[in-house]
This record gives sequence, C-alpha cells and structure tokens, in this order.
Amino acid sequence: YAEVYEPVEDHECDHRCGYIKLINAGEKLICYRCRSKDDEYGVVRYIFGLMGSINLGKRCIMIAMVGETEHDRKGLLGGDSELSEAGQR
Repeated sequence: YAEVYEPVEDHECDHRCGYIKLINAGEKLICYRCRSKDDEYGVVRYIFGLMGSINLGKRCIMIAMVGETEHDRKGLLGGDSELSEAGQR
C-alpha cells in the first residue's frame, strides 16, 4: 500500500475539512478538526472510538446464546429474571 497511499497533512485542510488518521493499527490515532456543530449525533466521536478499539493481536471472543426470560415475555428490559419455559428449551 505504501506505493499508492497518500497521507493527509494538516495544511491540506481548510476550516471545513477534518480527518481521523490511524497509524500502525491503533498505535497512534490523530483527530484533526473533528469537532463540528453540525455533528449533533456525535458520529465523528463514535467513529473515533471505534477506530481506537482496533486490535490485531490474538484475543478470546465469547459468544453467548441467551434464552427467553419472564421479563422478555412481559416486555421488561433488564433485571434478573428466571428463564421462561421457552427459554429453557
């Protein structure tokens, strides 16, 4: 990629432009002019957070299957409810 990659430099951006630069898969993360009054939902901040969580090292990934609970049947979120009959199957 080094032959075709063109890094973005600060002097290339005017007041309407910003960028997020990821270096060495998260070793360094640069956010230049990422704050904006137009970004009312924090999209840039969210993307910045995701990019900062990139990790190429070995890690354990756990996947859990959860059965239906009594709270699920009643439309309640959270809590420590028992499994319903369907959730026990």
